Amino acid sequence: MKNITHCEKLDSSNTTVILVVIVDVIIAVIAIFGNSVVIWSVIRFPNLRTNTNIFVVSLAVADLLVGICIPYYVLFYFHISWTCERTPCLLRYFTVLFPTISSMFSNIGAAVERYVAIIHPLSYHRIMNTGWAVKSIVIGWAYVGIVSALPLMGVNVWEADLQIECVHKCKECDLRYIVKPIYTLLAVSFHVFFTLIITLGLYYCIFREAWRHLKNIPPVGVNAIIPSLKRETKTSRMMGLVLGVCLLGLTPYLIAIMYPIIKLEEGDNNSWIVYKRWAVCFYLGKSSVNPLIYGWKNRDFREAFFRLLKIDRNKEFYSRSDANQTHRTSMPMFTITN
Repeated sequence: MKNITHCEKLDSSNTTVILVVIVDVIIAVIAIFGNSVVIWSVIRFPNLRTNTNIFVVSLAVADLLVGICIPYYVLFYFHISWTCERTPCLLRYFTVLFPTISSMFSNIGAAVERYVAIIHPLSYHRIMNTGWAVKSIVIGWAYVGIVSALPLMGVNVWEADLQIECVHKCKECDLRYIVKPIYTLLAVSFHVFFTLIITLGLYYCIFREAWRHLKNIPPVGVNAIIPSLKRETKTSRMMGLVLGVCLLGLTPYLIAIMYPIIKLEEGDNNSWIVYKRWAVCFYLGKSSVNPLIYGWKNRDFREAFFRLLKIDRNKEFYSRSDANQTHRTSMPMFTITN
C-alpha cells in the first residue's frame, strides 16, 4: 500500500493541483495573519471589547483554525498513500468541519445579539451580557466538537474491506467514502442549512425593524435617536456581510458533497474532481475574508489594525481606547464607514 503508483490519476491534472495548492496556501497565510490580528486587537484595545466582538473573536478563532489546518488538508493531494489510511483521512475532515460549523453557530450568536440591540434596545443591557455570550459560544463549540468527532469515535463505514477496495479502485479520501450519507445529510448539511435559515431570518427581522424605526421617528427625536440607530444598523450590516461571504463560500462545497448523494453517482470523473477542489478553495477562502471586512467596515478595527502594525494613523483612537477602558457599556460602540 506504500507504492500506489496507479493512484496518480486521482490528481486529474498536475496543473490543476498546483494551482489549487497555491491558492490554498495563500488563503492559509491570509487567514492565519488576518484572524490573529483581529483576536489580538480585541485583547489589546478595551474599546473593542463589546458583546458583538465576543462573537467576532469566536469567528476569528474558527477561521484561524481553518487556516492552520489547510496545509494538512492539501497534503492529501500529494501523499496518495494517506488516501487509504483510516485515522489521517478521518482527521482531515474533522479539522475542517469542526471550526467551520462552529463559525456558523457563532454567526447565530452574533445575529441574536444584533436582534436584541435593534428590536429590544431598551432591554439590551438586561438581556445581553458577557456571561451569556461566552456561555453560548462554549456550548456551541462543545456541541459541534462532539458532532464533528463522531466519525473518529466509530461512527464511520471504514472497514478492512473498504481499505482494500480503496487501494484497488483508487478512491480518494472523500467524505462519502468514510461516513454514511445520513451523517453527511444530518451532521453537515442540516447544521449548515439550519444555521443559515435561522441567521438569515434574524437579519431580515433586524433590517426590517431598523427601516421601520427610521421612517417613523418623529422630527423632535431625530437628533437624539437616529445616530444611535444608524450606528447599530451599520454594525448589523457588517455582520450580515460576514454571513453573506460565508454563504458564498459554503454553497459550492455543499453542492459538491450533496450532488453525489442525491444523484447516487460516484462522481469520480476528472471534471467533478476539479470542481470539488475549487469548491474547497471557496469553502476555505471565506476564512481569509472576514478580517478584511472588519477593517473595511469598522473604523475602530481599522485603527486597531494600523496600531498593531505600527502605522500611526489616528492618535484619537488611542485616547478613545484608554477612555473606554473605564467607561465601557455592554452595548456595541461601533463607528462604521459606508
